Amino acid sequence: MPRYPVPTTLPIALDNGQIYLQSVVQDPPSLASSSSCRGLAIIAHPFGRLGGSLDDPIVTHLASLLLTHAQLRVVRFNSRGVGKSGGSASWTGKSECNDFQEIVSKCIDNFCLDFPDSTASQLVIAGYSAGSLYASTVRIPPSVYDLRQFRGGKKPRYILLSFPAGVTWALSFFTTKTYTDALKKLLSSTVGPGGNAGIVVDEGEAKAAARVAESTPSNDGAAQPVASHVLAIYGDQDQFTSTGTYETWTKACSSSAPSPLKEEAEVEGQDAQKGKDGSTFHHVLVENADHFYRSNEALDGLDKAVVEWYDALID
Repeated sequence: MPRYPVPTTLPIALDNGQIYLQSVVQDPPSLASSSSCRGLAIIAHPFGRLGGSLDDPIVTHLASLLLTHAQLRVVRFNSRGVGKSGGSASWTGKSECNDFQEIVSKCIDNFCLDFPDSTASQLVIAGYSAGSLYASTVRIPPSVYDLRQFRGGKKPRYILLSFPAGVTWALSFFTTKTYTDALKKLLSSTVGPGGNAGIVVDEGEAKAAARVAESTPSNDGAAQPVASHVLAIYGDQDQFTSTGTYETWTKACSSSAPSPLKEEAEVEGQDAQKGKDGSTFHHVLVENADHFYRSNEALDGLDKAVVEWYDALID
C-alpha cells in the first residue's frame, strides 16, 4: 500500500518553524511497493491574491495526470495567506519563490525517507499561471543527485502552464527582470547532475544532503541549476497574454535552449544535439484554449502536450 493513497493534507514548516504552509500529498494508488516510487512532482497554484489555491481545477487536473500517467508522488501546496497557510502574500513574488525552493527541499527529504528503495527517481517542478512564474525560479542543485533515491535519475522536468508573459510586471511589482534572468539561467544551464556531497548511505545523510536544495535561493545569481527539460503550454485565447507576446517569449526561450523533440527542433532550425547535455525548451500552443482551459477540448490539448513531451524524453 502507498503511504498516501488518497489526497492527504499535511503542514510544511518553513523559516525554521515560523511559517506553516498547507499542502496536499498523494501517492500513485497502483504502487506495487510501499518503499519505492518513480518520482516526485510539486505544483504551484495561481496568484493567491486573486483566488488561486491548491484546489484550482487546472492544478488538480495536472496533479491527477502526473499521478496516474507518470506514477509520481504529487504535492500541491497553498502559498502564504491562502487557505490554512500562514503569513501573507508578497507583491513581488519573492517570498513565494523562496518558499517554493524550500518546499522542494522538504519534499525531497520526505520522499527519501518514505521511499528508501527508490532509484533514479524523477523530479517534476510545475506551476500554473503565476505558479509557473514561481516554478521557473526553482533550482535543483547537482548534489540532489548524490542521494541514493535520485542517483542516476533523468534531468529535472519543468511544466509551465499559461506562463503569464504578458503580465509578469503586474505579478512581480515591476521586478520582471528577476524572473527573466532566472528562466534564462535555467535554460542556458549545462550543469550535469551529481555534486560534491559524496555517497549517501543512510537516512541521516540523505536528510542532510537534501537540505542542500534549501540553501540555494531561488533567485540567487550564483546558484547553478541542473540542466533541465522545460515545457511551456499556453492557449491562443489567453486573456492575459496575447499570441504575439507568447511568440516573442517562446522565441527568446528557444534561443537559449533547443527543443528535445527532433522534429520540432528541425522545424525551428535548432541543433537538437545542443540539448544532449544542457537544458531544453519545448512549447505547445493549444488551439481554442483560454487562460483557464475551460473546455474539454482545451483540457485534452493540455493533456496531449504533457504526455507526448513527457514520454518522448530520454534523459
